Amino acid sequence: VFLGPMVAMVLALGVSSLRRRGWSMALAGLLLLVSGYASFRVSVDYTKERWRDVAELVGATSDPANTAVIVTFDPDPFLYYNARLAKPFKVFAAAHPDVPFHDRYSREQLGAIYTALRDSIDRYPDVWVVVRSPNSAARKQVAQLANGAVALHRAPVLRDTLRSVQGPLRIARWVDRPGGAERR
Repeated sequence: VFLGPMVAMVLALGVSSLRRRGWSMALAGLLLLVSGYASFRVSVDYTKERWRDVAELVGATSDPANTAVIVTFDPDPFLYYNARLAKPFKVFAAAHPDVPFHDRYSREQLGAIYTALRDSIDRYPDVWVVVRSPNSAARKQVAQLANGAVALHRAPVLRDTLRSVQGPLRIARWVDRPGGAERR
């Protein structure tokens, strides 16, 4: 962002210094075309990030009083859009404070994540699990733990994958099984 205007000026000066007017005009047109395409891609990809869609889907289909959302790995984008809903949802991060970059977990840390999730969502009959790009063994383990904690008393009613700039967003909605209210 900081260097963009300076690079544009250097390119403009370079194009304007070409001796043949035809080359100068062709390169200037090409630069404008590439800049326009880059602006279009930024607008499409980054301003329309799928986290907004996930928050809106949860908000349109669930009651905040009875719903929890588990977000694995970087819950901040979901929290951002969740805060803008008329009635925000309770959000739990599937993470461990000793492992900020989700690279490797000990058996005890995985157990602590599972227990914290299970206990946090116990009173909610409707739980969403949002997993961003589980592309490493550690991320896959935590995604499985999150779904495992939710699956104890609930059944899946929705599973979907949304393509996203930062990797696929996998969403699942779980609701109480018949007779599941007895556990509360």
